[in-house]
Amino acid sequence: MMQNQSVRYYIVAVTHEDFKTCAHSGFCKRNRDLADEAFVTGKSWSSPYALIPDTLTFDGGILSGVVRKGDVSDEHIQLPIVMSFYDSGAARVVIDEEKRMQGLIELRHDSKANEKRYDEAWKSLLNLEHWIPKGSGEDSNEDESTWWEKTFAKFTDSKPRGPKSAMDIKFTGYSHVFGIPEHADKISLRETRGDPGNHEETYRLYNSDVFEYKLNSPMSLYGAIPYMQAHRVDSTVGVFWLNAAETWIDIVKQHDSNDKHTSTHWISESGRIDLFIFLGDKPKDIGQTYGRLNGYPQLPQQFAIGYHQCRWNYMSDEDVMTVGATFDKHQIPYDTIWLDIEYMDERKYFTWDPLRFPNPKDMQKQLMESERKLVVLMDSHIKKESGYFVSDELRSKALAVLNKDNKIYDGSCWPGLSNWIDAFNPAAAAWLNTLHKYDRYEGSCSNLFIENDMGEQPVFHGPELTMPRDNIHHGNWEHRDVHNLNGLTIINATFQALLDREANTRPFILTRSFYSGSQRLTAMWTGDNQAKWEHLAISLPMILTNGIAGFPFAGADVGGFFDDPDVHLLTRWYQAGIWYPFFRAHAHLDRKRREPYLIQEPGPGGMAFTH
Repeated sequence: MMQNQSVRYYIVAVTHEDFKTCAHSGFCKRNRDLADEAFVTGKSWSSPYALIPDTLTFDGGILSGVVRKGDVSDEHIQLPIVMSFYDSGAARVVIDEEKRMQGLIELRHDSKANEKRYDEAWKSLLNLEHWIPKGSGEDSNEDESTWWEKTFAKFTDSKPRGPKSAMDIKFTGYSHVFGIPEHADKISLRETRGDPGNHEETYRLYNSDVFEYKLNSPMSLYGAIPYMQAHRVDSTVGVFWLNAAETWIDIVKQHDSNDKHTSTHWISESGRIDLFIFLGDKPKDIGQTYGRLNGYPQLPQQFAIGYHQCRWNYMSDEDVMTVGATFDKHQIPYDTIWLDIEYMDERKYFTWDPLRFPNPKDMQKQLMESERKLVVLMDSHIKKESGYFVSDELRSKALAVLNKDNKIYDGSCWPGLSNWIDAFNPAAAAWLNTLHKYDRYEGSCSNLFIENDMGEQPVFHGPELTMPRDNIHHGNWEHRDVHNLNGLTIINATFQALLDREANTRPFILTRSFYSGSQRLTAMWTGDNQAKWEHLAISLPMILTNGIAGFPFAGADVGGFFDDPDVHLLTRWYQAGIWYPFFRAHAHLDRKRREPYLIQEPGPGGMAFTH
């Protein structure tokens, strides 16, 4: 941590050891070991689960029944199963047991017969980590060391609700699968069993603030969309695993004399099984069905698909206007300029630094004259400070995330000691709406829009640099259950706030943290990349994978957030970035200024930055 007069700069050195692998997660390791025993080693495997035939009913496109574990004497371990078939061509499988589980579904789609059919077969790998009261002695032959408590990197998770869940899905006849962003990896997802060219680890979905992320890796990044698609000629299938808890996904390719298959293993820490299945002849067919379920992207505003000029940070209103005037002088178009965390008064959201931005309205009115917009950063962590109206209201109105003891959770983030808005609470969303009103957010105008950063709930000194999993949200939900949804709750609240603030102006929001459904309201970017050729290259499959998962309004920081690009890399990045759906240049506070007018024209000595 460094201090610069009254402004604190927290420099967090992120290493991969700060984040879990499957071996560090008891529920992931147990389920992966089970899959190895059942499939990889070739041992015979008999499931203890069975459908109870007498319970099956079919009415109005809904098949209902009960799954029992063990023999008839195990009546207390019964799981209701509901399979729904929709006119859109989708199917939904729900096994509604609070303590999560594991099974196998095989997917086929035969378009040659000009019909869509579900050839689903429940295989023998069905294993439920059902609710077991702590200390009951039930299943005492199992290793319970990670069921009720787990320590990682000095942080202990109390896990009050015990062991959790998973499922297997086999794509029969498909040799490639795509989707499950966000990872810095190729488009066709790799196998995860460690053979040459494969990953050693499973793909992970657990929204995380990862600085200088590793490339060609299944490591979790900022967003999570648990949607996977498989495609071959005239046939496409997709699955959506509706679960916002930490999720791990194994991928294994199998070959037989007739065809290739891809087996996937989905392992989630909590939640019920809630699986949607989509079939179609082409990707656009299931893309439309998936969009009907989770929403289509909104039509971007005209300025939003233009060029965005950003860095951490333009340090004053004079700086903002000088940059704009220099763009005009060189006849370089730009539509939007951005302010990062230094525009505020001591990093307190909904405020302005009185010395550096004394007249924010005048600044925005000057931008309006050239039809330009301003975007400012807003996070969901609020500086804990008596007399700061946002902090006082957040605490007095009981709208903050709680710790496991039902006290307001205190953590460290950019402003220092902070509390977090719990936007799962409708009252918190309504309160956030009031903060965006012109009479409360003094200095804001109709051409001001929002970047909802840090929706992964980063906590500088927290487990995996986020808040504890046993924190409590509205409705008594543990944070572990809804972690990947948190960023979306803030987006929802902010979108409605901007819509209510100015009814005739469509909101624009950028997010780094996302989940399925975020595409309805916002754009995204791929986070804290580096000024390296490899990061330019990986931006393309990352953005395209987001599009496969229904979130095409995506981009990457042109030029790289960390480090300083040479002029050749920066030029090539601009040439690629103009094709990003979201086109923004961005850079770290400590990096050299690199506005495009600082690059000289090519000459005998090549390109260079002006001084």
